[in-house]
Amino acid sequence: MSIIHSTSITNLEVIDTGYNIVSKIVVKWTSYDDTDPQKTTIESVDKYEVETHNVSPDSDEFIPFKELTEEIVRGWISDQFNDKSIIQNHEHWIDSLLNQSDNSQPTWTIFSKDVPW
Repeated sequence: MSIIHSTSITNLEVIDTGYNIVSKIVVKWTSYDDTDPQKTTIESVDKYEVETHNVSPDSDEFIPFKELTEEIVRGWISDQFNDKSIIQNHEHWIDSLLNQSDNSQPTWTIFSKDVPW
């Protein structure tokens, strides 16, 4: 039994200045137990803020939107990945699911949803 975790960047939120300065990075976290990925897969979405103070096309650290790579964007938020709460929540959910006596889902499952408006 091994729990596998992965992340993927699903969206970039930009400041509406005409320069597409990234202000938030949307990341999907996916976890599953390798003994039964179909039954145990859980996903969460989280947003990570990027420092935008004093960033402009004239600043040294500015990278045009079209030149961004996944590696660059991940580098901006790599320190924020040290928060292990998502991983711990996913592992707890998977462990409880695998240790249930029946095949029903845990009743306390929590996940993120977009607002309806």
